[in-house]
Amino acid sequence: MRIVCIGCAPTTLGFAYRLNEIIKEGIEDVDDIELIVLEKEMKPGGLSGTIRDEHGFLWDMGGHITFSHNFPYYEKATKEAVKEWNNLERNCMVDLNYLYGESGINLVPYPAQFAVPLFPEETKRKCLSELKQRYEDFPKYGGTGAVWEKMEQMLPSKWFKYGTKVIKIDYNKKRLVYTNTEEKEHRLSYDILINSGPIDLLVEQTKICTPLQLKHNKVIIVGVGYGDVTPDSSKYWSVMCDCALPCDDPRDSELSRCHSILEEYQIYSRGRFGGWKYEVSNQDHCFIQGKELCDRLVLGENEKLYKTLVPEKRG
Repeated sequence: MRIVCIGCAPTTLGFAYRLNEIIKEGIEDVDDIELIVLEKEMKPGGLSGTIRDEHGFLWDMGGHITFSHNFPYYEKATKEAVKEWNNLERNCMVDLNYLYGESGINLVPYPAQFAVPLFPEETKRKCLSELKQRYEDFPKYGGTGAVWEKMEQMLPSKWFKYGTKVIKIDYNKKRLVYTNTEEKEHRLSYDILINSGPIDLLVEQTKICTPLQLKHNKVIIVGVGYGDVTPDSSKYWSVMCDCALPCDDPRDSELSRCHSILEEYQIYSRGRFGGWKYEVSNQDHCFIQGKELCDRLVLGENEKLYKTLVPEKRG
């Protein structure tokens, strides 16, 4: 069975890491599985990667969020890949009015972290249980992208083909066409296709179903590098105002419609853009999506994190 993955970012690396683990531990007989990863860039990571400019500054490619404490499996994998980390204390404050479920203003003494006894009982218990999670880890060297580059180096090199861009997918014949760095076209058949690129572009390219009615925005991130140390966090801060997802948003029904057709042809789309679910799109989420998809396809287990709302066909 040949499994082809489009893109080499956290989702695909989660799949590959788990498959390699199954092979090494002999959990299942997977001798008949061939994994091929096609990545158009020359290194792993995708938008979770990091680049170094001519002045030596490291730039993470996107607004990265990762919480290792959410998933012990993810923490184990990343700590295996990267040995040296900086443990940074998180510094954030929130308006607590929403906790009380009543009109008016509910103020607590500043800083809010010292006012836990005044919180609602359920929130108080949650705060105490999460007290140990006030720190987060960040690679000591190489930025966020170092995690994925080091993890790829732990896996069989024969699985990965860089500088390869998929330009055509024939879902009926289970065959795709990709170009390499020399712009030569190559054909590749597959039994299972895993996509971690934007699901709307997958549909547009394959015409496997009618276009998805999904909305998106574009973000330009401007980085400024300077020679001084990081400003004092007690004097410099930012405020983020959340926007809720409208309850009548058609996203889930559109995704379910698409997944039901994709899976008929053994195409699975997961990840930040492949799954198109912002609430499960952090790096740790995407890695676990890949891991759970591997468990589903290889071991016949249910996916828990990413919900397609389509009855699962396993194995």
